[in-house]
Amino acid sequence: MPPCRQPKSLFDLACSEISIYVAKTIREADSEEKLSNLYKFFQSMPRLVIETLYYWVVRSGFLFIKIETDVDDQVLLDDHCDFISRMLGIILQPNMRNVEQDFTIDLRNFKNFELKDKEENISDEKLEILGLKVTDELLS
Repeated sequence: MPPCRQPKSLFDLACSEISIYVAKTIREADSEEKLSNLYKFFQSMPRLVIETLYYWVVRSGFLFIKIETDVDDQVLLDDHCDFISRMLGIILQPNMRNVEQDFTIDLRNFKNFELKDKEENISDEKLEILGLKVTDELLS
């Protein structure tokens, strides 16, 4: 018997549907007027709603970016920089106070990052100053 899956809550379904629609609209917008209307729509929303939808819209937006393992990450950024910029320009509003995003990035997929010997470790204090947090969590 297959394991029971937890049904999605109405909150999850609503956020998912709205965020997919917004990301798709941003991706396919052919005029600045559509983007301006979307920006005004988000500007009229309460702060807590925007802060909640931020996470969902960014995640949905990244689903539209096709990543090929043999392509350098700079090419990906060049190809999708305008889309990411438009998406963040619309969803980030001046009245937002708290924005949290947790993306786990597997740097083994990026070709231009070089792994250094463990002897040249950077101290944890210096990493904290740079805003980096290193964990030993293994990706599955």
